[in-house]
Amino acid sequence: MVHFTEPGETLYSIASSYGFSMDALIAQNAVTTAPLVPGTMLVLPRAVDPARAVRAELPPAMDAGLALVFPDVMQGRPTASGEAYDPLQFTASHRDLPFGTILLVTNPANGRSTFVRVADRGPVSQAYLMELSAAAASALDLDPNNARAVEIRALP
Repeated sequence: MVHFTEPGETLYSIASSYGFSMDALIAQNAVTTAPLVPGTMLVLPRAVDPARAVRAELPPAMDAGLALVFPDVMQGRPTASGEAYDPLQFTASHRDLPFGTILLVTNPANGRSTFVRVADRGPVSQAYLMELSAAAASALDLDPNNARAVEIRALP
């Protein structure tokens, strides 16, 4: 059985609607957590009764605010968690959330979402909610030179 993605869907919402894990969906398809292009065909891990599929509701946003993008000069430098910053990884900094927390970050201006893992502390200024890796910012279609509004959700 297959599923064709619709605008705004994420791997999480698709897996939840059919009742299997996101890991099972990823293992069955050559996809990442980057935004899905509408119309992408995904092979489902097992057969499901389409009449029983339900639309998963995302949890409410736990926070919203401005996001910055890590500057290029940070590449290779250690983060607060001890790992080196890699602009190609989907990571973020947050002042309070534990390292390793997975967040669904959404750009409300265009509806694009991606998953990131908290790997650093910051940003320093209280005016900003978080900093995103270059890969995450690109997936959200954020300008790396300007702060932009984002919403974050912690997923179970």
